[in-house]
Amino acid sequence: MDSVQTVYRWLQTCPQLQGLLAEYTDGTVGSCGLFSKGEQEISRQYDVTGGVTLKLRCDLELRYVAPRLQGQPDNAQWVMAVTRWIREQSLAGHAPRLGDDPRQERIRVGPGKMQTVRQGGTALYSLSVQAEFVKKKE
Repeated sequence: MDSVQTVYRWLQTCPQLQGLLAEYTDGTVGSCGLFSKGEQEISRQYDVTGGVTLKLRCDLELRYVAPRLQGQPDNAQWVMAVTRWIREQSLAGHAPRLGDDPRQERIRVGPGKMQTVRQGGTALYSLSVQAEFVKKKE
């Protein structure tokens, strides 16, 4: 299983992300999807024995379709609840293990923002999620 699939399965356990879809949202209120921006190499280090240590980052984006109502606190509460859950899970060591050194792993969530307002009274919110980890090749 690759890093995107692993993070996707873990995020499905978040109470606010029930029904999370992969690479898709159907546009109905309450639907949410996880979109991959890919995995990139941050650094590469070689040791004297010929082994290599790669530091990798997996960039993802959560998208949530919410009702767009004046003064609606529920949308901000959803963003804060998901942000808090990811942070707490990561700090408690409950985030998935993606690499070869758990001490060098972390999953972070970026600020949430409203992307667009859609016809029919909905808005699309997004949160960026980053997973950093190390892979070693001997």
